[in-house]
Amino acid sequence: MMAGAREIGLSPSIVGSFLRKEAELVEAMGRAATTFSRLADIAGEELPSTMATMRLSSLEISDLTLELSELSQEASDGITKSAQAVKAAEVEICQIGSLVRQCIICMPSFCFGFLSFAL
Repeated sequence: MMAGAREIGLSPSIVGSFLRKEAELVEAMGRAATTFSRLADIAGEELPSTMATMRLSSLEISDLTLELSELSQEASDGITKSAQAVKAAEVEICQIGSLVRQCIICMPSFCFGFLSFAL
């Protein structure tokens, strides 16, 4: 190779420099291939369990989302029923107030007599 370099007018030291650089490149590529192989081995060991864990986590998230939806509906129903109970109590209180007013209007002497007796 060195003789061929002289024939075309290249210095043998330049050719030697190229050979050293090529050797360094091949060595670096070998290290990269080894590192990649280790990475592939680790990924092959770790990915299946990681994927299984992710699947379980997504199922748990789906279950929790469904439970939250059900709880939200139950809370909404409870609030609606409480509002209905308050409304019914309000109606009852208004009716009692009307009865008391009628009692005072229709029988003032009885009511006042009762009040003075109580005092």
